[in-house]
Amino acid sequence: MGHKYIFRLDDASPQMNVANWDRIEELLDAYDIKPIVGIIPDNRDPLFGDGNYGEFWSRAAKWKEKGWTIAQHGLHHKIEKADTSHCFQKVVETDSEFVGKTVSEQKEMLKAGYDIMAGNGCEPTCFFAPCHTFDGATVDAVRELGLYDFISDGYSSHAFRKNGVVFIPSMFDAPHKLIGVQTFISHPNFVTDEELEHFESFFRKHKDDFTTPADLLSDEKNIKDSRGLYGALAERAIYCIRKMR
Repeated sequence: MGHKYIFRLDDASPQMNVANWDRIEELLDAYDIKPIVGIIPDNRDPLFGDGNYGEFWSRAAKWKEKGWTIAQHGLHHKIEKADTSHCFQKVVETDSEFVGKTVSEQKEMLKAGYDIMAGNGCEPTCFFAPCHTFDGATVDAVRELGLYDFISDGYSSHAFRKNGVVFIPSMFDAPHKLIGVQTFISHPNFVTDEELEHFESFFRKHKDDFTTPADLLSDEKNIKDSRGLYGALAERAIYCIRKMR
């Protein structure tokens, strides 16, 4: 089995660390890597401070023009404690914006976020939840709304369809050589020099192995009907390792 990689940037908003985002965007451009960029439609998370980058939405529009995949990353990124024991995928985290809410409530949240982004010329084609925590109601809401091409999350070595929704897997943050299709994640607001050096080293060696969700999903053969045994085993193994930590 070969490998194809996707890069993802999380937590873009008017409160973003502009200097850090400048650095990682310059690096991605240098290697012609077009990532998924997760935008918080209406950020209310104090973790990111109270800045107000006035050029945010015009910059996001430029990302779209460059061929970056625009994703909706929650609604407010307003994190609460939740019972995550019944998440759609096994997680150690107990923080969530979506888990425990009804399908109707989650549809309202998704649509509100989508409308904010669309109103700023950045209609998302992807959704992913803060903290990787979402439940069956989230997936039902995504399917029923029909606004997104896929969810960026899940344990597998390939894109797969479950409960009527396409998933492109995202199991690890740091880039490293893996089989199949994998999405690596950066949080530019808090990225370190060491992480940027690791990204550049990996990009230099593997830039030809990077793809985009649009290219991947353009061929229906790349979307399997299940996540497979590898995905099930990976989910269990990663969950156990994280729980021990």
